[in-house]
Amino acid sequence: MYWILLIVLLVTLSGLYMAQGWQNKIIWMAVQYFAVFLLVAQAWPTTTAAAKLLTGWMSLFVISGNFTGNPKAIGDPLPRGRRLFYGGLSLLTAAIALYAAFQFPDWLPNKNPFMLSGGLMLISVHTIQVTLHENWLDIILGLFGFLAGFEIIYAAIETSLLLNLILSSITLLLALVGSYMLNKEMLAESGA
Repeated sequence: MYWILLIVLLVTLSGLYMAQGWQNKIIWMAVQYFAVFLLVAQAWPTTTAAAKLLTGWMSLFVISGNFTGNPKAIGDPLPRGRRLFYGGLSLLTAAIALYAAFQFPDWLPNKNPFMLSGGLMLISVHTIQVTLHENWLDIILGLFGFLAGFEIIYAAIETSLLLNLILSSITLLLALVGSYMLNKEMLAESGA
């Protein structure tokens, strides 16, 4: 079960890098949130893990609300070679994170290297996504993924409902700020 979830995370990470159009990126991120839910559900009760899933999907809904009336909301797509480079870089980074997680399984109290590797893969790949991309949608999705990776690692350590609420509110606030920044960028591009 764990290996399947890690493979799904790898596929969504590469798919997110190589996707064109905001719809495809939102879909890849939604699938990634579902994989995060399944990983977190291994350590937390299903209802608490479902709160993570619903928070992630609500934040994606808030972000996608900027694009409904504007089909050409994001500028020029990245060239194919650059997308392939980003996809390969994400796979390489994820492989390094996977290797590191299985070399140091004592980092987590419950000794679950799969949760550590899933969290490290998301954190490392989405950090690269935030630093390499220029448009706000990719930056916001990278921040969502970074926070989701942190939540996976955190779920293996602590099951506090209050901190779960704080992390969920951070995700929603990030969606609101990201929606504002996307709207501001689209207004600047349209010349209004």
